[in-house]
Parts: sequence; structure tokens; C-alpha cells
Amino acid sequence: LSSVYYGQGLVANVTLGDQEFALILDTGSSDTWVVGTGFICADPSTLSEIDEDGCGFGATYDSKQSLTARSVPNENFRIHYGSGAFVEGRFEYEQVTVGDIQVSSQQVAVVEYSAWFGDNSSSGILGLAYPALTFAYPGTNFSADRQANRLNYNPIFTTMYEIGLVSPLFSLAVSRDADSAGYLAFGGLPPGTPKAANFVSTPIQTLTTYFPGYNYTGYAFYTVTVDEATSPWRNVGNITGFQMIVDSGTTLLDVPNQVADSINAQFDPPATYSADLGAYAVACNATPPAIGIRIAGRVFPISPQDMIFKYGQETCFSGVNRAGASLTVLGIVFLRNVVAVFDVGNTLMRFTSTANF
Repeated sequence: LSSVYYGQGLVANVTLGDQEFALILDTGSSDTWVVGTGFICADPSTLSEIDEDGCGFGATYDSKQSLTARSVPNENFRIHYGSGAFVEGRFEYEQVTVGDIQVSSQQVAVVEYSAWFGDNSSSGILGLAYPALTFAYPGTNFSADRQANRLNYNPIFTTMYEIGLVSPLFSLAVSRDADSAGYLAFGGLPPGTPKAANFVSTPIQTLTTYFPGYNYTGYAFYTVTVDEATSPWRNVGNITGFQMIVDSGTTLLDVPNQVADSINAQFDPPATYSADLGAYAVACNATPPAIGIRIAGRVFPISPQDMIFKYGQETCFSGVNRAGASLTVLGIVFLRNVVAVFDVGNTLMRFTSTANF
């Protein structure tokens, strides 16, 4: 893996046919998509068409140059993100290679219209969540798309284990090195994980997801129960037993508002919430508090190195943010401090701290 945008995102090299791309690694969504050659870029605020460079993508995919691509008939792709970005397009069956694992025919989305905030490097997303979060719709008329009519399909990881290429688990070890930001391992543990590593397990939980006009209860995100946030190892925010999703596509720890306020007040000097940033602004040389996340009875300390993120040249923000009305999230800030095993076969998440190795 490598990192992009000041360490706020993780990307993996993925080959479609014989065309290679950097795709954002996202355990919080399920579709694998890549921007297509000749796509239309729109300003997310006004939806007016702008130059392709305005969307900030890397290389584009050309299915006409692929000998292994086949069109998926009578389906379209459309997904909106919490940031206000959205993408639309078509589907192809394509040969997909990640590392040394090759799926000969995987349904992937090719984006033809995009309102996107890119990093000028990545070309799309590698989605690793459950099939319930795939966004295929019948027909080719985007205006007719309705959540209740979504056509779920097997995303890339589901395909891998269902056809027997890997065991039904994958794992993630995230480092702080921009060029070598860690490892994604399908079917086993990342390189460097000690044989004696002491993992704790907690069930992956079903979650009711509310879509416009449609509610779904089942396995969708990698959802776990967090006992509490601690500092230093005592409860913060007077909230216990709340659900969080394990999401490599989110940078921060998005926690209940009163937990976030309590943690950010402990920076020296304190971090202050900025509506413009949508995060807590903090002095770049501030001293972070010692915090941890308790799961299945064990506290996983968060390194002070992960508590302050630099945005541009002079602005810094806290690694802990308010979730508001959105889902609470264990993002990259948490994942840099653990080896996380997504054990789909046993419906478990497993974690071990990397503090001692």
C-alpha cells in the first residue's frame, strides 16, 4: 500500500486487464470502480462541467484497449458519498489482479460522469465491504435509479473467496510511511505479524442502514461494538457500548460528539471545532492527549503521531472528530495502531496492537 493526500488515504495497485491503477482502499464501501477515458467532470458545488483535471484523478481506464473486458448489459452505476461527491457510469466484466491474486471476470464500474475531490493520483476505489453496499441499478436511465431497486452483486473480495482463490478473510496493517504505507493480505496475515501476536475477537454485527425509501438490516459494513474511548485508560465522554465501523476509506476517528469534545479539550493547547474544516483545528505543535479505544475488554492505544494531521502547509487538525448524525468510524487513525483481520468466514473482527512490534 501507499498513502495519498498528506497521509489521509490509502491506495493499492490494481490491474484491470493489462491497465494498472492506484485505487483507494475502502473497507467502508463495496464497489470497485475506476474512472473511464473521456469522462465528464463536474464541479460538486454547482454541477457545471469543468476540465477533467478539476476532479483530480490519476490514469483513466479504456475498455476499448482491453482484450478481457465485456460489457454488463442493462445496468448502471451510481453512488453518492457523504462529502457531496458522486460518480455515475456503466459496468464491465473485467480481469482484475490485486497483488498475485487474479479474478478472471469481476464486475467493476467504469465512471463516465463525476463530481469528485481527487488527490491527482488515485483513479477510483477498491471496495471491500459486503455485497449489500454495492450500487448497481437496472437500466441505463440514471434518473430512474431508486434505492429499493438496487441490484446487489458480489464485490471483488466476495468473488475471491467464493471461487476458492483465498480463505474468507483479509487483513490490514497500516504504517506511517508514505511510500510503503502497509500491507493488505487476502486469506491470511500481513508480512511482519509476529506468530505470537495476541489478537482479540469481536463479532461483526448487522446494522440497519437507512437509504431514501429503503431500509436494510444485515451485514453491510464491518461494524463492531466499542466498549469505550479511554484517556488515559479511563472512560471519556460518559458513553459506553457504541457501534463503530472499521473503515480504511475514512481518515479520522469519528466518535460521538461528547466523546470528541472531551478528547479534543485535552490537547495542549486545546483543539477547537472548525465548521469550515469539518474537524477540530489544532496547533501543529500541540501536545496530544493519551487516548485508547477499548474493544472486547482490551485497550488499543492511539499513538500521539496519529493524533495530529497536517492539512496544507500551515493548518493542522485533530485525529479525532465528531460523528454528528453520521456513523461512528474507526478510520486510518485507529488502523495505524493495529493489525486488523476482517474474518468474514467466522463473522469476526480480530485486532492486535502494533505498539510493541
